[in-house]
This record gives sequence, C-alpha cells and structure tokens, in this order.
Amino acid sequence: MIDNKKMIVYDEGRKLKVYKCTKGFRTVGIGCNLDANPHLNILHRTLKIGDDITPEECNLLFDYDYSNVINSIKQKIYYFGNLPERYQTVLVNMVYQMGINGLLRFKGMLKAMQIGDDLRVITEMKDSLWYTQTKNRANRLISIIRGVIPKEYL
Repeated sequence: MIDNKKMIVYDEGRKLKVYKCTKGFRTVGIGCNLDANPHLNILHRTLKIGDDITPEECNLLFDYDYSNVINSIKQKIYYFGNLPERYQTVLVNMVYQMGINGLLRFKGMLKAMQIGDDLRVITEMKDSLWYTQTKNRANRLISIIRGVIPKEYL
C-alpha cells in the first residue's frame, strides 16, 4: 500500500520559499500553485516570489490542497471509489499535479480504468504531452498500474 501524501511529497518536493515554476506560476510548499488558488483564507497574507513560509504553513497548504484534490476527484469521477486502489493512487497523484480538468482530458485512460484494462491505461498515459513533460513521474505511476511500487514511494 502506498502512502499517497508521501508519494506526492516525493514527486513535488518541499520548498519553503515562493518561486516561479516552469509554467510561470507562483509556487510554494509541496507544489502549491498560488496563482491557481491564493490560499488567502489559510495564511491570511499574500505571498510573492521570494517570500518564505514556515514548515507548519507548508503542511497546512498541503493538507488543504490534498483535501481539494480528493473532493474534486469524487465530484467529477463518480466511480472513483469502485476503482482498484492502484488506479485511485495514480489518479490522486495526477490530479495533484495537473488539476481535475487536466485529468479529465485523459478520457481514454479513464474509460480503460473503468473496465480494468491496464495495458490500455498505460498506452493512454504514454500517449500524452504529460508523459513527455514528466516522464520519470509518469513512469513511476505506470509502475503502480503494473502493480509494482517504486522504491521512491516506499
């Protein structure tokens, strides 16, 4: 069994200084995109590039983001709870990285998950810009589909 939060921390990293990610968004903590969600209600301040947050604030932002990920998946993918755990784990990771709208573009992958077609799931994952852009992370998630937990997630 994989600890989803530990897996995401590995994939996203933990940074206590606000920076610009490769897409140009203000980011901090464990992959927290401040431009997509300013988190003003949580931290009670606006963060700009170079600002620092505390480890406690990092954890607070992560818990908030993680909760939003789970809620968005359950709202948009009605069969999520019926999927095998390995599929659920992969979906949580992907939504944390690209948001629910990004995941919903993987129509073929989601259909393949509904019928348990691992080979098609993997093919759909590999046939994407996401795979090209984040190949190492994608390959770790593909290992999970195959039933193998990558050592990085242990």
